[in-house]
Amino acid sequence: KNQRLLQSLPQNYEKRHFFTGLFKTLLDDFFYSHERADIQLYAAICLADVIRIYAPNLPDASPEKMLTMFLFLARQLLGLKKIDDTLFTRRYYLLENLSMVQSFIPAVNLEDNRGCRISSVVFNNLFNAVQKKHSDQLKNLMIEIISVILAEYETIPFALLELLFARIIDPEKV
Repeated sequence: KNQRLLQSLPQNYEKRHFFTGLFKTLLDDFFYSHERADIQLYAAICLADVIRIYAPNLPDASPEKMLTMFLFLARQLLGLKKIDDTLFTRRYYLLENLSMVQSFIPAVNLEDNRGCRISSVVFNNLFNAVQKKHSDQLKNLMIEIISVILAEYETIPFALLELLFARIIDPEKV
């Protein structure tokens, strides 16, 4: 029910302050470690929608909560690997939402190397999830997320460059 309501609201919704409590609730580790993958995914979708509604300024949360939240969202991207999964269309919606709103930009700006850590998980999960069977549109959404993250850095951290080069350069030719 909440999910459908959130999906129907526009970005930067004028009454978004009503959703601050929901945002704080969704930051609870309970959802992130739930035994059921569908519960985790629906929590991630609600989080992504709340982020979209608040974009570009998220409600206040501790740096640790923000780190955990973005790592949780990044972890959900790995599920895109399972094309035949009954939850695939929901995962696609999550990817589309995260890409459209550029939801990982606030993650890049977290202090103490948290942004690089989150970016590394996003990149790894997208690289590991991509399949030949995926549509060009889905692959383009993945590329968009990676491009936006890279563009947000003044100087791209070495760890991210290393990740990118490992995917681009054939190790047997080096």
